[in-house]
Amino acid sequence: MTIFRTEKVKYSNINIGPVNKRDIMKASTMLEHDEKYGVVLAFDVPVTRDAQELAESFKPPIKVLLVKLFLKIPYIIYTFLPFRFSQQT
Repeated sequence: MTIFRTEKVKYSNINIGPVNKRDIMKASTMLEHDEKYGVVLAFDVPVTRDAQELAESFKPPIKVLLVKLFLKIPYIIYTFLPFRFSQQT
């Protein structure tokens, strides 16, 4: 995940394996600061059904984005997230 360090992208947690409820609970603490931080970027991993249901239960819901890992596409998607979510509300 050196791309996050080189591009100076702030992140809270990096994990290997499927997205589970624990990952969603960690992201939910970020909703207290600002709703744009309630995002889970999942790179080529599945999301468990329990985790998806939990993410949708929060107000506002936590966005779980499944990203195919190509060179800088994850960074580009992360950069435009605040713009996209501000347009939907």
